[in-house]
Amino acid sequence: MDKILRINTRTKEITYEKASEEYLKTGGRGLISKFNFKDIVKRSKSEV
Repeated sequence: MDKILRINTRTKEITYEKASEEYLKTGGRGLISKFNFKDIVKRSKSEV
């Protein structure tokens, strides 16, 4: 897994990002949790 496809359904933005070591060590629900946590932290920082 070299790339991760990310689709923002609100803005219809499609991006690819390189898979980090952190993502390669997890899978399933753990991987989804890491994605969600990253997005929440990024969104909360931009709202401040």
